[in-house]
Amino acid sequence: MCQRPTRYHWLLVFCAALLAPAGSAAEPSSTQKHQADDDRASSDLSCFEDLQVAGECIGKCRIDEIHSELSTAYDDYQNDVKDYTALLIKREKLGGKLSPRQFAKIKVREPKQTDEGSEVPLSVYMKFYRPQTLAGREILFVEDQRDGLMLARKGGMVFANYTQALPTDHPFAKAESNYLVTDTCVNIMFQTALDQLRCHANSADCELSEFERKSIKGKHCRHFELRLHKKADDVPYHFVRFMVDAELRLPIYVATYGWETDASHQTKSGKESEANLDRTLLEEFFLAGLKINVGLGDEDFEADHPDYQFSADPKLAMQD
Repeated sequence: MCQRPTRYHWLLVFCAALLAPAGSAAEPSSTQKHQADDDRASSDLSCFEDLQVAGECIGKCRIDEIHSELSTAYDDYQNDVKDYTALLIKREKLGGKLSPRQFAKIKVREPKQTDEGSEVPLSVYMKFYRPQTLAGREILFVEDQRDGLMLARKGGMVFANYTQALPTDHPFAKAESNYLVTDTCVNIMFQTALDQLRCHANSADCELSEFERKSIKGKHCRHFELRLHKKADDVPYHFVRFMVDAELRLPIYVATYGWETDASHQTKSGKESEANLDRTLLEEFFLAGLKINVGLGDEDFEADHPDYQFSADPKLAMQD
């Protein structure tokens, strides 16, 4: 049986009607507006989950050789890649708890010097649409604008349109990620893989394996796993998995895992069962549909872009 609306309920409806902009009732919701993106996310999520399965090992690799290959690829990336777009799917352990998967469309323009000698600043735009608590959140950062502050639209289910100009290391941003907006995704992936390979290049307690290649929407990827055999106090992880797009020579997937504290969750080989990997996951990044040198311009990083929803009068917030 339906309950009769209370006076408080009608007051809320009345206030909502007063605050709603003209014609807003006819406008599609954020979820409806980005349904195509959400469908794409569901498709890419199935690929993401498939990436967590290592597959068959095809051999051991020399750590120094793969480090050299990746270093060369990173140098080429820094020299040749001007910008990229992708769907970012990520999870991170924050405050000891693994976050839900976050989905965000990203546009990144790397800092470069043009042929005419002018400087192109680091420029980043992100729009989240999963989980629901972040849906509609937008982040915009251009290195030489707003005195180094980023523009952030809150998104989510409450005060979604609230927009602030924030320091990149503001608690609002750090609550959802261990990285700053200036730590762009491809750089994070390269640095994670390169740092760990370099640290263990001469270690007898570490091995690098290559697994059978995976095809992600027709794109072939090389799949590696760097695994430590002995736990070290100064190394928080147990193994790192990363995948490199064979054509672009760029990492599109990196996952770092900690040590399993309960031996009952391990297989007879001593490795963790795939079903229990989430328990030890520290962070995981996947760039779906990565496209490079797409020709992003200044207009892609302007707050009044017609596809963006930043408030015209953002609030200024400084750290405590």
